[in-house]
Amino acid sequence: MNPSNTWNTIKNQYLAQIAETLDSVDDALRTNIMRDVEAHLDQRRSELGPNQQTPERFGAIIQDMGPAHDYAELLSMEHRNLHSCDTPPVSSSWLCLNRLIDVAFVVLLIGVAAWILSTGAYLEPSHAEHTAFRTDAVLVGNWKSVDIVENPDAFDPGNTAWTDELGLKQLTFYPDGTTSGPWKWTQGDIFHPENNSHAKYEIRSIDGQHYLFFEWHSGDVLLRHQSPFYYVLIKEVVQ
Repeated sequence: MNPSNTWNTIKNQYLAQIAETLDSVDDALRTNIMRDVEAHLDQRRSELGPNQQTPERFGAIIQDMGPAHDYAELLSMEHRNLHSCDTPPVSSSWLCLNRLIDVAFVVLLIGVAAWILSTGAYLEPSHAEHTAFRTDAVLVGNWKSVDIVENPDAFDPGNTAWTDELGLKQLTFYPDGTTSGPWKWTQGDIFHPENNSHAKYEIRSIDGQHYLFFEWHSGDVLLRHQSPFYYVLIKEVVQ
């Protein structure tokens, strides 16, 4: 079966389960939640290499997201509590007011979360898009990916840590701050305009060769705030 068709089938089944649990939620809010969950799922899938586009890998993404019911359990409970207060007795008016406040807080929290996911505002505010370009002569050039490691100190040129196919094959950094990919760069910073992320990089000289350690901002990093892994790239020497 075509990997895209397989992915769409698995993804749509999961989204349908989430939509069902959000049945009692306001339509506009439910639409925003569904849109953001789908965007996150597609981003996770895009991080898989060509040889990783398998039903097993797709299933692992869904499993990592967790049970669909978890997305709506709290909101649905508060929504039901709100409706139970439509005609409250006088003695329970304060209880219902508290429930109204709780519901308002939950709705506000989810609304903020949706805005955060869609705009990338979860990134550090000090990481505004660079306006003053600073060059880095060592970074300029062609780099070939050789490994993925937990941190630069874990890299061993003679012992590759990553055994699967590398999704990022190579990357060229041009003198004007652009790249052969979607990224833009300035000294010390690699900016991805699509998800508004800023990655740090470090260049080390090992055995007479330059290695680039590039923070990889996957969906787990951007949405779940996990620590990033590092792509390791070796600089190609121009003959």
